[in-house]
Amino acid sequence: MKVNVESEASCPLGLVVKDSKIHLQYLSNTAKLLTYQYFIEKLKQTKTPKEIKALFVSES
Repeated sequence: MKVNVESEASCPLGLVVKDSKIHLQYLSNTAKLLTYQYFIEKLKQTKTPKEIKALFVSES
């Protein structure tokens, strides 16, 4: 199924999660990581989407 997504920032959509259970797991894991100051500092230092993805992968 194709879904057109628009945002105020006009950013392209980069991730679609088909399974709602997996979607909730991603959200939960992201929320947990954002409670750690060290993770937030690392996230602020990223410059590209690739670096952001690598950071999340390294923490999982």
